[in-house]
Amino acid sequence: MLSSNHMGMLTPEDIKLIGEELGNVIEHNITPQFEDIRGRLDRVETRLDGVETRLDGVETRLDRVDHRLETLDRSLGRTDGKVNSLINVLQKKDVITIADKRLVLS
Repeated sequence: MLSSNHMGMLTPEDIKLIGEELGNVIEHNITPQFEDIRGRLDRVETRLDGVETRLDGVETRLDRVDHRLETLDRSLGRTDGKVNSLINVLQKKDVITIADKRLVLS
């Protein structure tokens, strides 16, 4: 307790007691809360590391899919050109009519 000597004036002993009490409050009430928060943050960090790892895997797979789609698009473009050429040849040789050509190419 604070000394009753000289009401309103703190002695070095009073200041020492206040410091000790404040230390006890911090040790018993505040420090455990920070330890709990630290533990929670560690768990969140671990989970985020797992999410990042999974996202890296997804990104890699998406890159492969994107590459395959580009390859397929080029292949379809070449096939489209060949079909157009074939339709034009067939129409010029009177194998198909202009109406048939329009129908096939529409």
